[in-house]
Amino acid sequence: MICVETTAKMSQTQKSGSPFPAWPRAILSAALSLLSAASSHAGVAADSKLATFQKFVNGEISIREATVYRKITERGKVINQGWWRFSWQKDGQTWYVQLLIPDKQEPSKLVPQEGNCVCGASLKEFWVVSDKDVHVAAKGQASGSCPDEYGSLYRNLMFSALSLGVPRRKDVLSVSEVRWEGVRFTTAVPTNFVLNRVTGSGAITGKLNVAPDGLPRSAEYPSLGNFMGGSVTYQHEQQSAIPVIFTVQDSKWAMRYEFLSLELGSNELQHADGFLPGDFAKAKLNRHFTYWTNDRPYSLTDRGFAPAFGLTPVGAPLRTTGTLIMLLLSVVSATFLALWYWRQRKKQ
Repeated sequence: MICVETTAKMSQTQKSGSPFPAWPRAILSAALSLLSAASSHAGVAADSKLATFQKFVNGEISIREATVYRKITERGKVINQGWWRFSWQKDGQTWYVQLLIPDKQEPSKLVPQEGNCVCGASLKEFWVVSDKDVHVAAKGQASGSCPDEYGSLYRNLMFSALSLGVPRRKDVLSVSEVRWEGVRFTTAVPTNFVLNRVTGSGAITGKLNVAPDGLPRSAEYPSLGNFMGGSVTYQHEQQSAIPVIFTVQDSKWAMRYEFLSLELGSNELQHADGFLPGDFAKAKLNRHFTYWTNDRPYSLTDRGFAPAFGLTPVGAPLRTTGTLIMLLLSVVSATFLALWYWRQRKKQ
């Protein structure tokens, strides 16, 4: 609008016979046009960076592979640290996560942890593969299975990296959506825990603080129930919309995440179903294979599938510490009564 109005006034001045030459006005008009266009382009670029950040948080951007380092400190003292790599494809329908450790001979090099365990998902199933076992569960029947329970840590780490510090529930099988309204976000968080299990959740609303260049510089969110509110700070490189480092701070801990590598884009998947256990399994090793259904887990034997005794069926409650203690006391009591009865019979 500035350019249009300025040009209109200049035309009227020229018609009235201004003593000044027309070319300075033409240069000014062109400069204002360029300035307006540049401002408009900068606004679009800033909006684009924020949109990319938000899409990344919601798992809408494919990741060929990322390597992440996390350090947790309490009052400046390191209490935990870890490394992992992951891939995220087809809006999270297929992915994998593998824990890493520094190589003992060459600490700057990261290698898989002992056992070479990888957790992942194909388009149809969740799975866990290691040097000893393979566990597979159909996505609609995976709750309570080994890929669900054992893979919870792996998913937690992956979801933490995807979240970029924005809080959400990470005890789920699929990434939970964060709703955005400009720089404000609404997200579900765990609000109550029993024996490290989430027993309640609720929604909170937080806010990103975005710089004029369109890059989020920090965020804050409130407490709810037993969930602690906190803040996040971001460090970007080369104006990238995805921060290379972000630090989550609450009243107790500081959790620093760093993308040691981050390659965005789609992978050339070897299978139509996405990532499969065989992509990460050394063929020469013999593994115990278990398939989890909504009834009970089944193991593959020389004669086909047979019930996997000793494993908790899908949907059955896991034994808690209290249950195990009661079971142990029952065994001790039964043993004591049996010995007492045997001695009484011997006296007779």
